[in-house]
Amino acid sequence: MIKIFIENQVAKRTSLGRLFRFSNEVLTLTKFHLGFNTFRTLNLQFTNSCNLNCKWCGLKKGEDIMSEETLIKTLEKIKKYHIKNLNLWNGGEILMHPDIINLLKIIKKYKNFKVNLLTNAMLLTPNLSKKIIELGVVDEMMFSMDGGSGKECERLRSGVKWNILKRNIKYFLDLNKNIKTSIISVIPLEKPLNISWMDKEFKDILNSVDHYRLVYPEQHLGGLKPSYSKDFEFLKFNKKICIQLLKQAVVNQNGKILPCCYDISSDCVIGDIEEGFIFNSEKRKKMVKTLLKGERNKIPLCKNCYGFSMKNIRIKNPEKRKKVY
Repeated sequence: MIKIFIENQVAKRTSLGRLFRFSNEVLTLTKFHLGFNTFRTLNLQFTNSCNLNCKWCGLKKGEDIMSEETLIKTLEKIKKYHIKNLNLWNGGEILMHPDIINLLKIIKKYKNFKVNLLTNAMLLTPNLSKKIIELGVVDEMMFSMDGGSGKECERLRSGVKWNILKRNIKYFLDLNKNIKTSIISVIPLEKPLNISWMDKEFKDILNSVDHYRLVYPEQHLGGLKPSYSKDFEFLKFNKKICIQLLKQAVVNQNGKILPCCYDISSDCVIGDIEEGFIFNSEKRKKMVKTLLKGERNKIPLCKNCYGFSMKNIRIKNPEKRKKVY
């Protein structure tokens, strides 16, 4: 509860939240400059293919998939960093990988970290749900479900069929016993960050998982701003450092190392797993120095990124209700 309280204070950008965030950033930046390991999270992008066309997404789609060899090399080379979170998402829909279960089995052999999997759930068949649950490698199963109603979800996420989406989520929740579950829901800018205005069916699904996060749309490199947004005034900021750059990295389907999860199309490659996984690489250090100089506009990936000023809120369900819809 304390962790969620702090996260929400930071997300809502209250005075207390800004103090929490500033303290964390100063400590992390100091460790980074002293050469200590600040690497805490690795995202794996199993594929750059996706079955949806979401309104704000800037993903450059392809048909590349991560090989077993690339995954094993990655897991071998991150051993020394003692990461806390392995996130199975970035650009692309993870369940489009044709050998997803086998990759999860490989991860299980190396597991000494929390494994989080994010999916749009359209391909989460009952059979696949059973396999994921029985394998026991995923610690948190996360679903993307936007809009506040089935109709709006279909509009914002072209390719979604609401009846299939809710059926797949419901089946997983009914079958699941031990895996934590959550939903990330993108909210239109003209709506408040709460569920009071949402359709009952949509709210019931949110209330059936362990926690959900309501966010306003993020703008990735190459993505679109919401067409209905009059302005993005609340997203303006003058920060000089990004905590994501100091704590996170991504390995894409081809083994390329990216600086953070906002690079969904591999536009800012800072290394290659074949050459060794060096968290404090010179390219990353150069990015940090550029940001500290206030020259964010010199980094294409960062100059239009709203990530670390994005309003969002995380809500924990004290008593989840799995069979209410």
